[in-house]
Amino acid sequence: IVVSNKRRDLALLEVPGLQIAPLPISLDAEPGQWVMTAGAPLGYSNSVSTGIVSAVVPEEYTISSDAVIGPGNSGGPLVNNRGEVLGINTFVWEEAEGITLSTQVRTLCQKVLDCTASEDGNGG
Repeated sequence: IVVSNKRRDLALLEVPGLQIAPLPISLDAEPGQWVMTAGAPLGYSNSVSTGIVSAVVPEEYTISSDAVIGPGNSGGPLVNNRGEVLGINTFVWEEAEGITLSTQVRTLCQKVLDCTASEDGNGG
């Protein structure tokens, strides 16, 4: 574990010897943008759902959407229609039915990874 945040249920892991291509990222999430989540809610592997970004809250490092997530989706990607990761699925806002929250990739890059996205959407 390189770094973790219990409040957001996130951890950055380093896995020696793991060789996979990184997913492209986008630092620009916008309200009205189409998104898709992926994960394994309640153990249902390779589950996806779609939705729309309802808000981007920079001061809370959060993207809210109506894409359905549940236990098992935490840590999965929130991607745009180009397959670029906008955020990491974090939690469901229980007081507001149908709203899920994801931590912005922009925040992870600025606060943890010190990465940038190139014009073609690839980042590291």
